[in-house]
Order: sequence, then C-alpha cells, then structure tokens
Amino acid sequence: MYYLLNFLVLLLLVSFASLCPGMLLLGVNPPVCSRFCVEEVADSTICLILNLYRRTYWLANSVRDGKRIQGPEALKEAAAGSARIRGDTLGIVGLGRIGTAVAIRAKVFGFSVIFYDPYLPDGVERSIGEKSAARAR
Repeated sequence: MYYLLNFLVLLLLVSFASLCPGMLLLGVNPPVCSRFCVEEVADSTICLILNLYRRTYWLANSVRDGKRIQGPEALKEAAAGSARIRGDTLGIVGLGRIGTAVAIRAKVFGFSVIFYDPYLPDGVERSIGEKSAARAR
C-alpha cells in the first residue's frame, strides 16, 4: 500500500491498522482552522477515500495512457483491486469538528466508524453512534 503516501491529506497509521485486518485508519491532519473549512476538508477526505476504494486515479491514468477497455473481461481486469466499502471500518484519530464531519459522511457510505480521541469525555460515542477505540478493547 505504498501508493497511499501520494495523498497529502491522508496519513496511514500502519502500526494500528495492522492489528485490525480490513480496517482503514486515517488521520486528517489539516492546518489549524476555524469553522469555515470543516465541510471542505471533510468532503475532500471522503472523496480521496472513495478514490482509493474505486481506484479511479489509476483507471483514469490507464485511459490517459491509451489503454482501451473493450468488453466486460477487460473492464474487470482494469478494475482489479477495487473494493466494496459497506462493512469496512474507518478509524479516525481525533474527533473534533473535521473528524466528526468525516465520520458522519463515512457512515452514510456504509463504513463502520471507530475513533480515538483522549480528550473527549465518556459517553460521546453514544451520542454520535460510533465506537471509541479506547473503549472498544
């Protein structure tokens, strides 16, 4: 998964994700901002996650390089590695404004959301319907 490093917005935390197979753990690390950029960063994060799952970046590059896809078998070969989202787990480090916005969007796409934020009081996970990694063990 070395190609994930090409995305500047996403930070892959391999050490924790390796403990939980099938889990994509992302930390959104934008510069400190007030409320005006929360929606934009959350939308961009979900967009990049969808691009990783559906491999649209690599498919667009293959079409740009002149690869022709003719027939269902060629399409199946070109899209190899694409994954279904529903049921996968998205881990979020820090459940502030941006983390919460990403979690809400991810749940709409069918992700099971788990988060870690040591500064939140107990019971926050119940109010937003998510699991805390610290309490999930």
